[in-house]
Amino acid sequence: MNGVKEGTVYNESDSSSPDSGEATLRRPLALETKSPRLISPIETHHFSTLPVLLEVRIPLRRYKLAEISKLLGGSVLVSDWVATDDIPLRAQGLQLLWAEFAISHQRLTVRVTRVA
Repeated sequence: MNGVKEGTVYNESDSSSPDSGEATLRRPLALETKSPRLISPIETHHFSTLPVLLEVRIPLRRYKLAEISKLLGGSVLVSDWVATDDIPLRAQGLQLLWAEFAISHQRLTVRVTRVA
């Protein structure tokens, strides 16, 4: 093969062929590969400071408009959610975590139980 490496791509500007027997130095063509752009730590920092609204939703049984219009302060709405089941915690509609309701310092809180 006259010193030509098999599988190597050569620069097209070289006019000699590998079989010509000429002593022309042939340079392998540098193949440009594009790797995926990585996010730098500086850019990651910008994302980490964005506020995200977290949502915890529990399904309530279906109420009729007439029943809703009769609700007063102190009324209790019944949920079909089992109290011992974890609740999905979402951000922008994407479920991230599972959680449970808890009370801390007389405030209703959500305790993360596992990652989704």
